[in-house]
Amino acid sequence: MLPITRSLHQSLRSGEVTSTSLIEQCVSAIKAQEPQIHAFLNHEADAALQQAQQIDAKRQAGHPVGLLAGLPVGLKDNICVQGVQ
Repeated sequence: MLPITRSLHQSLRSGEVTSTSLIEQCVSAIKAQEPQIHAFLNHEADAALQQAQQIDAKRQAGHPVGLLAGLPVGLKDNICVQGVQ
């Protein structure tokens, strides 16, 4: 794992941050910078927040989650995602 990913993962596991808060921060940063950089064709913020909330609930209940569960990810537009234009 990259150092920043490892650090975020540790913060998630310890409860220092939540997946929801990470996604909210990313969405805010994208909205603030997107008009200048045009990096994203689609913004699936609602779906990302919903998934983050589900992962937070699992983590809080003590259920196992994947190693990268809850970490923000941006996908390149050459990767097909079912249901996303």
